[in-house]
Formats: sequence, C-alpha cells, structure tokens
Amino acid sequence: MKRVLLFGVVGMVGLCACTTPRIFHWGAYEDQIYTRWNKQGEFAAQEQFDQLEKEVQIMQSRGTRPHPGFHAYRGQLLLELGRESEAAAEFETESKLFPESATFMKRFMKLGKKVSSASVGQY
Repeated sequence: MKRVLLFGVVGMVGLCACTTPRIFHWGAYEDQIYTRWNKQGEFAAQEQFDQLEKEVQIMQSRGTRPHPGFHAYRGQLLLELGRESEAAAEFETESKLFPESATFMKRFMKLGKKVSSASVGQY
C-alpha cells in the first residue's frame, strides 16, 4: 500500500512539473498597451517602438513567434512617427503571419494613407 501511495505522489509531482510551452512571446506588450491607453503621455511612440524592437530580438534569440497584433501595433506606432512605408511593411507582416487579420490590415493601411501621422494616436 505504501508503494502505491509513494508512486502516486511521485507521479503527481512529476505531472505538476510539466508545463505547456508558450506558443507566442508576449513580453512587455500588455504593460505597454495598458500604459498607452490608461496613462497617456508617459511613453512616446518612439520609446514604445524601441521597446518592441527589443522584444523582437528576444523572440529571435529564443526562437519564439510574435503574438497576434504585435506587428499591427508596431505599424500603428510607425504611422504615428510618420514612417508610412515601414508601417505598411509591418501590416503586411501581420497579414502573412495571421491571415485572418488580412482584411483589417488592408483597411488599416488605407487609413494610414488618408490620416496624417499626427492624428493617428487620437483613435
């Protein structure tokens, strides 16, 4: 009886040690989004873009993928910085990685062409 109990406890501990690997790398993205919309003015678009660039380097070193919306957000920041061609490349990357977002990304690219970079952050 003690052996069965011992094997049961060891088995449960072994199962508890197992974790599901993360599919996507989230990094500081959620904190950035929270700060952006709830504490406006604390982070400039360039500073946020620089932080996301560091996240790209982390993803590359770990071999992980960006989460849905990562490249779209980078594109939005680039629009605010007036870097429309780079923003379009980010939107295109988002569309390729997540085909379900392609329609939205196309509309976002059109919006970027119509709206000046100074007013994009007001949406």
